[in-house]
Amino acid sequence: MTFDDGWIDNLEVAWPLLQQANLRATIFLVRDWVVTGVNGEGEFMRPLDVAQLSDEGMEFGA
Repeated sequence: MTFDDGWIDNLEVAWPLLQQANLRATIFLVRDWVVTGVNGEGEFMRPLDVAQLSDEGMEFGA
């Protein structure tokens, strides 16, 4: 399963559901949006969020 862009709901909604189902996924990030946390359309994960999810087993690409 993959997610695009690194929206904050990947952390807040998708990750807990994936953990409950014992599943993993890959999030393809947009670097600038993660660094700033926004793109004008919504909120994105921040670098500490990415580090936390990576430590917990989520995979990332760009």
